Amino acid sequence: MTLQKVSSYQFNGPVLTDRPLFTIEDIKWHKACVFNQSDLVDAYRIFWIKKGKAEYMIDFETYLVEDESLIFLTPGQVFTIMSEKIKEGYNISFQQDFYCIDKHDKEISCNGVLFNNIFENPILEITATDSQGIQEIVDKLMFEFQNPGSAHSDLLKTYLALFIIQTVRFRKTRYSKIFNLNEQDDQVLRKFSQLVEIHFKEKHAVTDYAKLLHLSPKSLTKRLQKLGARSPSSLIKKRLILEAKRSMIYSARSVKEVAYELGFSDPAYFTRFFTKHAGEAPKKYRQLHKVHL
Repeated sequence: MTLQKVSSYQFNGPVLTDRPLFTIEDIKWHKACVFNQSDLVDAYRIFWIKKGKAEYMIDFETYLVEDESLIFLTPGQVFTIMSEKIKEGYNISFQQDFYCIDKHDKEISCNGVLFNNIFENPILEITATDSQGIQEIVDKLMFEFQNPGSAHSDLLKTYLALFIIQTVRFRKTRYSKIFNLNEQDDQVLRKFSQLVEIHFKEKHAVTDYAKLLHLSPKSLTKRLQKLGARSPSSLIKKRLILEAKRSMIYSARSVKEVAYELGFSDPAYFTRFFTKHAGEAPKKYRQLHKVHL
């Protein structure tokens, strides 16, 4: 990687830890780089590519990103930088203890619109006007980092919240235009996503989630399809396969242990399930993609 300039600002809080609670980097690169190294995301992260382009793999799906794009990552996701050529951008990261412990509006929380939702595109393209608005927030944020004063932590959280509020509004505006969705349908998709994230290891049937949402399975399916999403069954399977892939790559657990952990009572059935959806048997997949711990 060839760097022209990196300005990094960190907030560690009153107790020194091995990872900063909140970080923002102003990054400028000028040469394309190829990495092909996967990492588990260990913080809530926002990449803002103002000028440039990149190819990323997020949870085993490839995304091409260009000027004025935001990428939102959640702890536990698998993130690979395939190539980057960034002229101007920002890398914002924060730990759960810094932002998520506060009681935010549901839409701007760590389980809201931007994070912890693997069923939506993690990339958000913004307009020049949008960019100008959040640039003002980032400028104030960086000024506060450089000139800390009274209530430093509170002000940093406030600016971070303002940034997230604005980007939530951007995303909702884009989605409403594309799918003509109403607030109730949007909430159903978000709630379904949250429930799957909580229960996917023990609940594999659509009827389980329909009951929790007080809907019939047919009604749930229709609402998700209206929003351009896959069927509830395929989304549940997608979450199971994603977790299985993560376990194969980043853990030393046996196939049988992973099967039981994900709620499969029959490891042989799990192997067939994994092979069908991943294209390779679990052991073969591990051999090809294993990260040495």
